[in-house]
Amino acid sequence: MGNHSSVLDVNTSDDIQFILIYYNSRRTLMRLPEGYEGLVDACRRLFLIPPDEELWLNFELDRIVGEHMEIDPQIWSNVRSTITGAWVHTPYYQPRPSRDDSGATSSNNG
Repeated sequence: MGNHSSVLDVNTSDDIQFILIYYNSRRTLMRLPEGYEGLVDACRRLFLIPPDEELWLNFELDRIVGEHMEIDPQIWSNVRSTITGAWVHTPYYQPRPSRDDSGATSSNNG
C-alpha cells in the first residue's frame, strides 16, 4: 500500500471520516460508519453481497502500514480513527496470487 492513507478527513463540524473499501476489482469511497456492523451492512449494500453469504473484513492501520488484519468488533471504537483501508472478502471471491517484478508469486490481499 505504500505510505498513503485511504482515509480522508473532511473538514466539517460533524467530523465525518471517509474510507476506501476494496472488493474484487472495485474500489468504493464511503463514509466510515461509527459501528463495525454498520460497515458490514454498508459493504453488503454497496457490493450486493447477500445477507446469508459469509463476509469478513481486513484492515490496514496507520501505524501498521502494509499489514492487513481482522479487527475484533469489540475494539472498533478504539481503532476506528486509525484505519487507512479495508478489504472485503467472501468465500466466492478469493484473491488471485500476484507476481512481483522478480517473477515470484505472492499472495494478494485483495
